[in-house]
Amino acid sequence: MELNIWTSATATQATHNSETGKWDVMVKCEDGTERQFHVDHVVFALGWGGKPFVPRIPGRVRIFA
Repeated sequence: MELNIWTSATATQATHNSETGKWDVMVKCEDGTERQFHVDHVVFALGWGGKPFVPRIPGRVRIFA
């Protein structure tokens, strides 16, 4: 599927840009550097087990139940 997966990184901001239809995502890497991405889709994989926490994000579309 050619997915770009970043482990040991933290998404510090994700906002939907209504002009471009893309997401503007700021990511802080393990070494402290920060990068900004402009992407079509964002998937937050929050870990295994426990009670899931699904944040309310404006513009979020739920595909899977």
